[in-house]
Amino acid sequence: MFLSGIIYGIISFAQINNKVKPGYLISNKSSYLVSENKKDSYNPGKNIIALNLESDTAANNEINIAKINLLLNEALNNICKQINENQKESTKNDDETQESEVDSTNSLAEESQDQNLNYMETQLLLSINNIRTQNGLQMLNPNQTLMNIAYSRSQDMINRGYFSHNTPEGKSIFDILIENGAMYAYAGENLYNCTPPSMGSPEIIINTWLESGSHRANIFNPNYSQVGIRVVDGGNRRVVTAIFLN
Repeated sequence: MFLSGIIYGIISFAQINNKVKPGYLISNKSSYLVSENKKDSYNPGKNIIALNLESDTAANNEINIAKINLLLNEALNNICKQINENQKESTKNDDETQESEVDSTNSLAEESQDQNLNYMETQLLLSINNIRTQNGLQMLNPNQTLMNIAYSRSQDMINRGYFSHNTPEGKSIFDILIENGAMYAYAGENLYNCTPPSMGSPEIIINTWLESGSHRANIFNPNYSQVGIRVVDGGNRRVVTAIFLN
């Protein structure tokens, strides 16, 4: 619509000025003054092309039309250039918006996953302490150092694809505690592994440990006062590590 308006306006103006007007002398010269692109004071930011027509003559119609065509071509090129720039800018903004939305979605998903795993760890601690208090044993206090080691144990089993109380190098939890400067008189480790992760609810994990003699012994050991529990998901697996210490 904008381009059609330019073309119609220029041609109409030329046609009107090419008519012989009674009472006026016909000049035998014509001149066209084309100004450079200017800023429209009523519409800042948009380029306009000003065309001034002085006098008219039928003898130079072909030259006039040729010059008008040049102006139209220049206007059309400027419009096309502006449209392309606008489209590029719009595409860039859309891409940035989509990337931002993807990053935001991923961040929210990771945050939700972490909250779910933290909730599971809390439920496991509560369950173990309920069992201990019901049997006259002291409650276990969460220990950050033990939690860090438990996380490393679970993550290492996922990363390297094994499930054992000993690492592929043959290190046990007792070796790992010493390496991390944890002094102890009594220590133990409970492990749980399942595929897919949804099979590892707190209730299932606790029941599995209670059905195993060595794992049950750690839950009921009266010498323990501290614990570190971490749940890690990865590779369609869930690995849980609980480290007990006096």
